[in-house]
Amino acid sequence: MTELRLNNVSLSYSRRDGFGPVRSTEVLRRVSLSLAPGEFVAVIGRSGSGKTSLLNLAAGFVAPSEGRVTRAGEAITGPGADRAVVFQDDALYPWLSARDNVAFPLRLAGVGRIERRERAGELLGQVGLANEADRQIWELSGGQRQRVGIARALAARPDFLLMDEPLGALDAMTRERMQELLLGVWQVSGAGVLLITHSVEEALFLGTRVVVLAPHPGRIVLDRRFGFSQRFADGEAARVLKAAPDFIAAREELITAIYADETVAA
Repeated sequence: MTELRLNNVSLSYSRRDGFGPVRSTEVLRRVSLSLAPGEFVAVIGRSGSGKTSLLNLAAGFVAPSEGRVTRAGEAITGPGADRAVVFQDDALYPWLSARDNVAFPLRLAGVGRIERRERAGELLGQVGLANEADRQIWELSGGQRQRVGIARALAARPDFLLMDEPLGALDAMTRERMQELLLGVWQVSGAGVLLITHSVEEALFLGTRVVVLAPHPGRIVLDRRFGFSQRFADGEAARVLKAAPDFIAAREELITAIYADETVAA
């Protein structure tokens, strides 16, 4: 299996306050999570639940304090081309065109100029930017820049796409359009997607699975499969789907899970 797995991982950070003792903060505790190619796992939870730390472990940016992170059974010891990361900040190169930004990973991989330009053009077409390929990054809107970032992440044909709040900075209307685009890109690419989001509705609409983390320290309290993304792919309109009684009921179930252990002061 080519699954990406977090096997009973815990993560703690140590810091020193001035000249005081070193203090350790447990961010994640005994988290086990798998992601298969073609799967779309959305992770939600309150602040302090370790959502971004979980993505950083999967990406190989940090090592677990306990447990193992593996891909196809082999330990992950750092970032790799099989795992592309998309952040909330598009992190594009402003001195390059949209096409050259997408082609940059291919250039690093030694792909020839003609081939990488063709591949970049194809990817920009997939994210709806075929006519914007030669525009400079500063000429594009926020939503267009994020599309370029997604296209660039897919350039190396990764097995897994790890996304940390990629739509968080967009306005509501642009965000909804981008959600639909993400589903289309995911289905074409066949990559496994791990999405970190603060939006329950977004997680439910996009995810084939939704994982809820509880905070302090982060731990999984719910891992459920949903079929709304497939229903959208089958032709059901997004707004109709999000207004459906079963979607609303599922959203309330997730919200209940997110806040289940929150103590309300008397």
